[in-house]
Amino acid sequence: MHKSFKIHDRKIDLNGGVPILKILGHSVPGLIFAGIVLLFSPINQSRVLNKVGGIGFLIPSLLTALTTVMQGIVDGFVLLPMMKIPALFRHGADDKLKKKYITIAFAQQTLLLTSMCLLVWFLRFPLFSVLSIPKDIYPQVELFLSFKLPAFVFANLCILLTDIYFGIGSSVRIFIMQVLKPCLDVLSYFVFLELFDLGIVAVAIVDIPNSILLSVFAVIMITKYKEKGDGFEEFKNKSNPEIVKEYALSGITCTARNLCISLGYFVTGLVINREMTSTFLTAMGIMLPFQSFLNSVVKSHRVFCIANYDKQHISNLKKGFTQMLLFSLGFALLVSILKLFLATPYAEFMGLTGETKDKMVLIWHVGCWNLFPWGILYSFRYLLEGMRKIKISLVAGIIECVGALICAFLLIPFFGETVVAMYQPIAWSFPAIFYVVYYLTNRKKIFSVAE
Repeated sequence: MHKSFKIHDRKIDLNGGVPILKILGHSVPGLIFAGIVLLFSPINQSRVLNKVGGIGFLIPSLLTALTTVMQGIVDGFVLLPMMKIPALFRHGADDKLKKKYITIAFAQQTLLLTSMCLLVWFLRFPLFSVLSIPKDIYPQVELFLSFKLPAFVFANLCILLTDIYFGIGSSVRIFIMQVLKPCLDVLSYFVFLELFDLGIVAVAIVDIPNSILLSVFAVIMITKYKEKGDGFEEFKNKSNPEIVKEYALSGITCTARNLCISLGYFVTGLVINREMTSTFLTAMGIMLPFQSFLNSVVKSHRVFCIANYDKQHISNLKKGFTQMLLFSLGFALLVSILKLFLATPYAEFMGLTGETKDKMVLIWHVGCWNLFPWGILYSFRYLLEGMRKIKISLVAGIIECVGALICAFLLIPFFGETVVAMYQPIAWSFPAIFYVVYYLTNRKKIFSVAE
């Protein structure tokens, strides 16, 4: 029996997934979130500046190349359970089977995360040298890593839970989870910096409290999930070696893509660490966290595309993709305007002066357009991944890697700070253009039900 439920008088198709953009696609919720971020972000960052100093931004910037690789590997491996587990909920699988796959996913992620972090810890001093970290701050970077690595493991396990909920949850509740994060960050920074005065350790572990609370929220919502989709017997009968192979190949291919992308940004990060001054790198760490919000939205878009393609709801796919693309471009425009007009007041509010202030304003102004190619890239990437066009995604990943390497070896040495301030959107533009060309030339084939 076809099932659905209502959210604010909006009928949401459970069998076709939960199109979060029916709610997030409207401007009012996005503006509410933007207002919360604008209110709380300078409070958090000025607190770090006052209690920890510029090194609170410098150390994360110096380690960006390393953390990009680590997160890229994790995000690649997590795709397989993220394709499988929400499908079990949507098709009304029994609790035993759902618990089995969730347990397997957690075991795999725990092993991967722990092994990776142990490797980084044992190789930390050679990595410090490769990353061009000044020797006089080795002790502080080592202290930061000793807390950041366990926090990285814990936060990503919590993200696994919230991602599972993204596949089955209501748009309103998912939006509430995203609005809660900057609010919880304020509380975390206050407790860790003002009450306990933990210094650089606070920067390393700030994500732990909100990870706990959001994962608890997700667990409660998952256990209360009562809606039963139809067609489980059909789905179960199709779970033969061929379908298992399809999921596995998708996960392996996306992991390979992420490794290519991570390699490109790792090399670019090494060049940036070597070429840029510590003042510039410090200023690079002072960023508005709008991208994390858009990332949450596109994750929901990926699950939405997977669910609708499984059910062959092609009209839903077209509509959801259009909403995602328009929303990401509109949100990018909003962030661009904010960065252009609020960069100087933001820097002054934080108490930045002299060269650090000038560099931060330069980075914000030059890189104000960064979310435009990012939004286009991920709107197309997750549409095509959801429709099992994984090889196209791998090709785009290789192109993005090449774009990052072009920035590292051709543009940064000649144009310096100007290119560094916008190297990511330059790199994103390469695969974004590839996706647009592929989409325009293969649109009918992409949306063919028989495909």
